[in-house]
Amino acid sequence: MKALRKFYLELVKLVIAISKNKSDLVQKYGKFKFSLILGLASAFCFFIFNTFLSNNEFVRKNFIDTADYDIAIKTHSFIKSSDKTPKIIVVLIDETYLKKKNLSKADEPLAANFTPRDLLASLLDELDARTQGQEPKAVLLDYYLAYPSDIKGEVTDDDKLLIDTLNKYSQRYKIYIPTQKNELFLEPYLDKNITLISTTMHVNSDNITRGYAKFTCKDNKSIPHIAVALSSGYESFYCDDNRSYDFSQLLSTRVLYKRITKLKNRSLKSNYENISIYSADKLATISGFKDAIVLIGSDYKGSGDIYQTPIDDTRSGVLVLSDAITTAYKIKELKQLEPIYSFILYFFMLSSITFLTLKLSPIKSQGVRLTLVTTVNFVIFFTISFFGLFWGYYIPWALPLLSFKGLEIIFAISSYKFRHQKHHKARRTKWS
Repeated sequence: MKALRKFYLELVKLVIAISKNKSDLVQKYGKFKFSLILGLASAFCFFIFNTFLSNNEFVRKNFIDTADYDIAIKTHSFIKSSDKTPKIIVVLIDETYLKKKNLSKADEPLAANFTPRDLLASLLDELDARTQGQEPKAVLLDYYLAYPSDIKGEVTDDDKLLIDTLNKYSQRYKIYIPTQKNELFLEPYLDKNITLISTTMHVNSDNITRGYAKFTCKDNKSIPHIAVALSSGYESFYCDDNRSYDFSQLLSTRVLYKRITKLKNRSLKSNYENISIYSADKLATISGFKDAIVLIGSDYKGSGDIYQTPIDDTRSGVLVLSDAITTAYKIKELKQLEPIYSFILYFFMLSSITFLTLKLSPIKSQGVRLTLVTTVNFVIFFTISFFGLFWGYYIPWALPLLSFKGLEIIFAISSYKFRHQKHHKARRTKWS
């Protein structure tokens, strides 16, 4: 909640800085009528914006995401989620682990996302030994195994070892392997119990990853994303690579990221209490695999699998997937209110808050009172938007109030012109 208080403080400073315009609008229209006009006009402006402009990429990138959505998500990311479901165990193949396997020199960072296939097989062996009597719900090996490890394209003994290991353990628990459009080299050799799955994330034009692709098209068949498959089961989607999506469709697969903190012992702690993060080097110490979702993936700078998130951090793909799966379980998909409901909500809230603020405030200065009205509306609407995320609803908070502020300024200018014209008319009458 400290982040929320800090945001409110900065918001008040901002509003005061931009709101120092003099106006007698309240006196001119009266508190009730002024509140209705401002609420109706602002709600109508946002209704038009949300209906006709929200699907424009420029508008979405420069206004909806950066000025509204990202701020709400950043604040939400500080709040810990105590819900323990679904249980997710993330096993990171990081530099600490690879150095112990003599695959990374201390003065030379790894340059590519290639982990020897025999090492992956060995890790799966160790995982299986730890899960005896406590079988996980699913295991995702988050490596895109498109090609054999041999540069000439020949299937090596290490490749065969990994294939045999995957097939063996798929008899005990569900194993998922990421795929894309092209066929993986190991597909002809995989047991039918192994499931090919999509792990594709949506990278927006500003290079920020806010959500995932609900499915990937392969051989005219839809391959669901791991978050969809685990939370909702398999769904059939119509495959069309040229299909465009509106904002509400993109919003439905967005991820509610949570902060990840590095502790004193250099381990990682997520604000999602259901997610446990370990280095593969600590696999022998992990317990509690029963019915857990186990995600195995790389975690080092040169892996080629690093994403920038809207909460101002970068993280590996397997950590992004853990938050995506958790989001899909908790809210299934992020939604917007129907336009007519949004219009009613904004009109009722803006009008009511404005009227009550003017009615209860002892301040007589018109400029200060309007600044107070704007500030109270910002605070209350941001709070509504903040808590709406917990129920799976994205309720825009900044854009309706920016139109609110813009209308206030327009009315103030109109009022000033009215007074100015009245003054000049009086002077002309006096001298005529």
